[in-house]
Amino acid sequence: MNELQIKLEEILSSGKCMGLMMLKNALNTTELEVLQNLNQKDTLILDNGAFNEVWDFLTGFKKLTLFLEKAGNIFEIDTKIGPGKEGMGYFNLFEKGCLNGHLVKDSVSKIGLLKLPFMHLTSYQIVFLGKDGNSIFSLYLGRENHKHDESEVERFMSFILDNQK
Repeated sequence: MNELQIKLEEILSSGKCMGLMMLKNALNTTELEVLQNLNQKDTLILDNGAFNEVWDFLTGFKKLTLFLEKAGNIFEIDTKIGPGKEGMGYFNLFEKGCLNGHLVKDSVSKIGLLKLPFMHLTSYQIVFLGKDGNSIFSLYLGRENHKHDESEVERFMSFILDNQK
């Protein structure tokens, strides 16, 4: 075990409520480095080349929570993900009733999928990382009454396992 893994394990086993961004700050590192040192069976890191595959995977969930952080401000938006379409240098999202916007796919260096304890619950996160190793945005599996849909959790964990091979 390296020093970062030891410190990470100490934090996680202490029961402190820390998500990926908080872990990054506590360890004075990048979110990518945290991901690289988490439990490998619950974590998957993909290169930008998997963007379309991951995005297609996301369209199958009933509800995801978009998580945006800027200058310490955190925004959480419950949404559904629709398919995107390439055009004018962007990955464009415009499906009715879904997240809308324009993504610069080339700004995404890595995509991480992880299962992590948070606030006495388990979170299932998909994080899109920039070239600096930190989050551009994240999506979390949605919850109803603090509970995840078990079929969606199984689908999420199967995606991780299938792509670790």
